[in-house]
Amino acid sequence: GCEPVTESGLEGHSPPDFCGGEVTVTYMVTDNCDQQAQCSYSFSVAPAPSVVLDVPDDTTTDECLSQDEADAAFAVWLSEAGFEGGCGGMLTTTPTDPLAPDACGGSIEVTWTVSSDCEDDVTGSAKFMVSQASAIELTCASNHTEPPGQSQAEINAAFDNWLAQTTWEGGCDLNVVTDPPNLQAPDSSGGYITVIWIVTDECGQEIQCSSGFEVLEMTVVICPDDMEKCLDDSPFELTGATPTGGTYSGPGVSGNTFDPALAGEGTHLITYEYIDENGCEGACTFTITVNTLPEVNCPPLINHPIDGGLLTLTGAMPEGGAYTGQGVSGGMFDPTNAGTGEHIITYTYANDAGCMADCTFTITVSMETASTRIPNAFMPTEHGLEPNRVFKPVFKHGDITGSYTLTIYNRWGAKIFYTESPDEGWDGTENNRNAPQGGYIYKITYIDKNNVPQEHVGVVMLIR
Repeated sequence: GCEPVTESGLEGHSPPDFCGGEVTVTYMVTDNCDQQAQCSYSFSVAPAPSVVLDVPDDTTTDECLSQDEADAAFAVWLSEAGFEGGCGGMLTTTPTDPLAPDACGGSIEVTWTVSSDCEDDVTGSAKFMVSQASAIELTCASNHTEPPGQSQAEINAAFDNWLAQTTWEGGCDLNVVTDPPNLQAPDSSGGYITVIWIVTDECGQEIQCSSGFEVLEMTVVICPDDMEKCLDDSPFELTGATPTGGTYSGPGVSGNTFDPALAGEGTHLITYEYIDENGCEGACTFTITVNTLPEVNCPPLINHPIDGGLLTLTGAMPEGGAYTGQGVSGGMFDPTNAGTGEHIITYTYANDAGCMADCTFTITVSMETASTRIPNAFMPTEHGLEPNRVFKPVFKHGDITGSYTLTIYNRWGAKIFYTESPDEGWDGTENNRNAPQGGYIYKITYIDKNNVPQEHVGVVMLIR
């Protein structure tokens, strides 16, 4: 070309990124005669290879490894991790210094991270698990009894066979000890031994069980404790005597079944006889007492007005039982709760032997208002209030237009007071003597102002 010549295109260029890239440069020459020439070239850096991280698979070992075996298996597993590719790559783990799980069971999750200059971190995780030691299973021999009359050799053989029925499995490296440590069968003449098996393993598990082996003495017969029954109890099978397999006999006994009703009231001697396999006989006796049922008597029919208030239930004999029925709570009858009409009340009594009987009576709740006020208790002493020292009903003026009677009965049903005067009441005496404290039955009859016959029967409590 013709001078001068100018050049351009070589300024302002930077090298490619070291992780990979390319730069193209175009060089141009221009002379004084406007002639031009140019050329282009490229400078390339090959791209960095991608990181490829290889981590081990999740792994579970067998149970019952030693710790050294667990550590070794864990080290081999860790060594399976690796990577390739990347630039300036570095492999690290989380946790930084992972340790193998406990040989008795456990797990650890390890995360591997590859840090490379030319790409984001690449991670991978896996778990290493040591199988949990299985639980120790200990099955104890059942309590065992050998009959009498055997030789010592036979007892020893039965004892060895019984010991072999206790089995164990599971755990790691089991250790089994017994208490007592030196096991010997009981004497053939009779005896008893309790054996405790204690099983442990290297993982700290411990389990134990115990059982007994007995050799019965010859013809030792033991009866059950004396017992008491009620006359109305159902027949029951006689049990409890040892050795089992003998025969019961005595009053009320048939086929080893005792019937209280058949035996009747009173104390009965029962015999238990047993013959062992060697033909040796033994017997024992015990008693069964059949208790009588209590005789329970209920009060007669009671009439009570709907608004007559709570009625104290008394008069049933013997005292000390319980009343139940509609409107009854805590020995009191509530007419408003029961409602009008007839209500069957049950009185149940249990004697000292626990034998029970009951009776029933009727309380009739009427809609009539309680213009006739009948006390449910009175105190015929100087301690009682003046109006309440004599028992009699209180009427409103004009309530009675016809005949009137008041009759008092003691707990045995004997009439002890009678009057036809509404103004006369019972002063708590019987045959001119003070009647004892307790409940007494009253019966009141009269013709009311509507010319309708009325009758009230109930119980009044005499208090001293």
